[in-house]
Amino acid sequence: MSLYDSASLAMIPSGIKDGKLYSAKPTDGAGDFTFTRGSNLAATRVDENGLIEKGRENLLLQSNQFDTTWENSGSAETGGQLDKDGGNDAWLLTKSSADGYIYQNISYTGVQTYSVYLKANSLNWARLQINVSSGTVLAYFDLLNGVIGDVGPNNIDTIIESVGNGWYRCSISTNNTSTRVRIYPAQANNDVSGTSGSIYIQDAQLELGLVATDYIETGATTEQAGILENLPRLDYTDSSCPSLLLEPTRTNIITHSEYFADSSWSKSINPSIFSTSEVSPDGSTGNVYRFSASNANVFVSPTTGVQYTISFYVKSNGAGKDKFKLRLGSNESSDITATNEWVRHSYTATADSAVAGIKTAFSPDNEVDILIYGAQLEAGSYPTSYIPTYGTSVTRSVDSCSVLNVASLIGQSEGTILFDAKFQDADRVNFSLSDSTANNHITIDTSSSYSVFARIVAGGVTQAEISTITSYFSNGDTLKCAVAYAANDFAFYINGTQIGVDASGTIPLCDDIKFARYNGSINAYQNVNKVLLFKSRLSNTELIALTTI
Repeated sequence: MSLYDSASLAMIPSGIKDGKLYSAKPTDGAGDFTFTRGSNLAATRVDENGLIEKGRENLLLQSNQFDTTWENSGSAETGGQLDKDGGNDAWLLTKSSADGYIYQNISYTGVQTYSVYLKANSLNWARLQINVSSGTVLAYFDLLNGVIGDVGPNNIDTIIESVGNGWYRCSISTNNTSTRVRIYPAQANNDVSGTSGSIYIQDAQLELGLVATDYIETGATTEQAGILENLPRLDYTDSSCPSLLLEPTRTNIITHSEYFADSSWSKSINPSIFSTSEVSPDGSTGNVYRFSASNANVFVSPTTGVQYTISFYVKSNGAGKDKFKLRLGSNESSDITATNEWVRHSYTATADSAVAGIKTAFSPDNEVDILIYGAQLEAGSYPTSYIPTYGTSVTRSVDSCSVLNVASLIGQSEGTILFDAKFQDADRVNFSLSDSTANNHITIDTSSSYSVFARIVAGGVTQAEISTITSYFSNGDTLKCAVAYAANDFAFYINGTQIGVDASGTIPLCDDIKFARYNGSINAYQNVNKVLLFKSRLSNTELIALTTI
């Protein structure tokens, strides 16, 4: 029988839903973890395809029920029409007066993209429009030839994409405060004056960001997809196998992490910053910018005296001008060279002036021509996962994961813990069994001096504490830790090596499992690869096998 077969609990990151992390054992759900993070869509992960996955939300109501929340102005709609997928979910939008349109009132601020699937009927043109606080954002679309007509002011981007059977997904993007979205049947380019005619419409979406992502159906409320508020993140950054990503609260103080043309980004010596059709690290087109300049900076303003980490995704533009630096105040990274692949580069320092950004390197000729995406500036000593921002700074809350009242899965007189993770931070309680008090717990901790130790406390008295030397690990190291315990028989192994043993002590009664201190504080910040619990004290030979990389 394998060691896995004898485990009472096995958490190997795989099955998840919003608020839940499933354990592979036991199969009755008794060992499934409750997961919380917060109330927004700030979290991201790297998915199995190596792409950044974000949380997404369709901000429109009744996104394909155009006779409900939508209102008419000289128009009428008829449902049950042949749709883009061969069903009957499309609508016929018919105008009955000049400037006739259908609309929905909204109120959102920041970078946003409005998209609708459209098809010609008796009219070959359509107009999409967003009413904003400073006017309108609009564009005309030729639904017969699949081309864009006139585009109004305030547009960041305008796209028409064929999806087959005469249907096109049409979208417009802006950075503004929006108040209403509209769909017009149009007689021709820049002409909605006719009093009759119709087009087909389907699946409207308004979302934060520079690009139209996969459609999300809504009803009486907005709907979300991707990385939800309390969805555990299975992250593939470093492996073909996922790990559970657990991170601290962090704020991206950069208000526009992708829209580098915004005025919140200061540009010294007038660099050239413009959007490209390059595919970004999230798999989209339309949210990558080209930074081309001589002796220039692109920067935002942090608070002086604070330690920050700044990070950018960077890729070569193929022009042979690939050297750049990251900057925090007067502190600068060494020269960095962009490659033909997207790479996230970071730099940590204490800001001694209100400048943080990316700049040209002096070598070889003080010029740069690179592609940039996903800027982040966060207080802290290392970069955490990307937090997208579209007009305001955004905070991602701490990941918290535990399963309570499971004494039947924990060895009460003897047992073994395997905790396999990439350790991302020192001075953390990475894993604990406890009764949620200080009196009874078994923990795997790290110190501020980067040592790792196992501690067993019963009845409020420390029974055993076995520790590594200081500076035992660096941030990002993978450690397979095993703690074995029985009365007067404790052992601690890491990566196949015995750290130490203790031959005196009793066993605490525990019923809760946490990626945190026994009382839920000092959460773990790490990528967890695996957790196994056994209700027996495995032999030292088995501990070596269990922890050997």
